[in-house]
Amino acid sequence: MPTISCEDQLAQFQQFRQDVYANFPLNRDSVMDLLDAMTGNITAQTPV
Repeated sequence: MPTISCEDQLAQFQQFRQDVYANFPLNRDSVMDLLDAMTGNITAQTPV
């Protein structure tokens, strides 16, 4: 399995966020806030 550099991982992550942002034209900021909240909380057992 090839190793991906930190810079490449960061570039992929940034591209993913840009793609998500582009696919939700009406509530972009809300979707990104929700995504950040769900992925940033490492202690939650469930998202609800």
